[in-house]
Amino acid sequence: MQTAYVTSKTFADGSIETRIKINPIITETKIARALRSRRLNKELKEIERKKLIKQLNAIPFTSPDYQKQRYKIERRLNLRNVENVRRSANRARQNLYDICKSNDFSYFVTLTFDKTKINRLNDHAVKRAFTTWANYIRKQFPNMYYIATPEYHKKGGLHFHLLVGGITMSELKCEPSKDINGLYIFKNGKQIYNITAWKKGFSTLSKIENQEASKHYVCKYITKQNLDDRFFGKRRYYTSRNINRPTIEKWQTSPEDVLDDFPEQIFLINYFDPRKRYAVLTHDGNGVIEDRNGQGVWSACAQTLAVVNNSTYCKEPSSVSAYST
Repeated sequence: MQTAYVTSKTFADGSIETRIKINPIITETKIARALRSRRLNKELKEIERKKLIKQLNAIPFTSPDYQKQRYKIERRLNLRNVENVRRSANRARQNLYDICKSNDFSYFVTLTFDKTKINRLNDHAVKRAFTTWANYIRKQFPNMYYIATPEYHKKGGLHFHLLVGGITMSELKCEPSKDINGLYIFKNGKQIYNITAWKKGFSTLSKIENQEASKHYVCKYITKQNLDDRFFGKRRYYTSRNINRPTIEKWQTSPEDVLDDFPEQIFLINYFDPRKRYAVLTHDGNGVIEDRNGQGVWSACAQTLAVVNNSTYCKEPSSVSAYST
């Protein structure tokens, strides 16, 4: 017995992203079986971990290939977390992208820390200093909103990249940055400013001209965190409390009736995997969209999502145009 699980996200600009996944219906028996399997896998992993640690401790220091044997076992110990780290980073990147899509920002900011004022290698102290400063600014200017992603320097220590809105440059006490010759600094044609309200180290600020490029630029830092164990189990991004987030609705329906939930909208097939029976549909809020082949997206969508139980199910809308709402 199949069912369609639907997750719809509505953004501030009226655009909609809908994810449809066709799966067998989840029953209490399947949940119990999954919990037993998870518990068993956890026990097996713990047995394997103890076994590897025992092998690691048994390697004699006098062994000629001591370092090589130790490296192989340590690598096996670390690899068991790789998939969890990747999944965590993917979830964080998707959430951050949804938040970016729901807000417009004015400035791109980078904040670094002066080692004479704070221990840059102490992650807890650095994060505390950043959140304390951000909360202080927001108390003075409640309309300010931001997202921030941490990144490690090559030599260790964190710095932060931010997208900021709802505040002016004068409120941030910005001054044009100058080089050692007293000339104004420009990067990629944009003038760089210094935030004098930031007292913990060094800062740069530039005005955002391309919203999408800036949002993707910040989101890429989550991708860089993918296999960095230092981020596992820790926050991968920070946001102000007044940040806009998409409205999320979830429901399930029969695969045959899944398109009945969108009777008056035209959706573009953004992603489709027939093997996994998974699709991502997008709608820009305007209702005038064509697919890559120039055909009506609604009709293409109906035909694509109609593959259920190895049989083709195609439902043409009776009162909805394929090209306009």
